[in-house]
Amino acid sequence: MEEDKIIAELHKVITLELLKCREVAVLGAFGRLNVDVSKQVKQFFFNFTGPFREEPYGGLLLDIVCDNPNIESLTKICREEFGFPKQYLVVTDYNDVGEVTVLDTLSNKLYTVCLECGEDEDLLKGKLEPQWESFNDFLIDFFNIH
Repeated sequence: MEEDKIIAELHKVITLELLKCREVAVLGAFGRLNVDVSKQVKQFFFNFTGPFREEPYGGLLLDIVCDNPNIESLTKICREEFGFPKQYLVVTDYNDVGEVTVLDTLSNKLYTVCLECGEDEDLLKGKLEPQWESFNDFLIDFFNIH
């Protein structure tokens, strides 16, 4: 077998194996957080490893398991410190003004929440309006895909 073909076949095999490992890690994190997420959220985290920084947005989209902090660790902190229920996932790190982006996994809507301003209480009381109607809408804005 030619060297180029060997490399191409190895690339296919190794890429598939890495994707399988990634899926197991992602599903494990969602399981530890005891949350069900939409297909679009699963597919994003199965296929992409963060964190991601986008300047127009001004924030850091966290990975579900890689890096620290990550979605799993920051969500656990917000559950403990702010009483977030299990359907909320914190998907961005704190920005310059103490805001995070929170995904409500029941509605698939996302909220910008200023934790330093007490907006966590508004979120918990259902008084905060969503910034994005879906995870895909958030991704479009975050990555400036227009």
